[in-house]
Amino acid sequence: MVHRPSAGLRIGWRRLAALAGDVLMVLAWAAMVPGMMWLGAVAGF
Repeated sequence: MVHRPSAGLRIGWRRLAALAGDVLMVLAWAAMVPGMMWLGAVAGF
């Protein structure tokens, strides 16, 4: 049996892509909130 100490630290490309997608979605949502508030202020709401 071969011992691999770093086997638990590896992260798959699919998992990394999913995490990156989550981060981008949160950043887009966070940028939309002040944008919608600004549009509402311009529209008079």
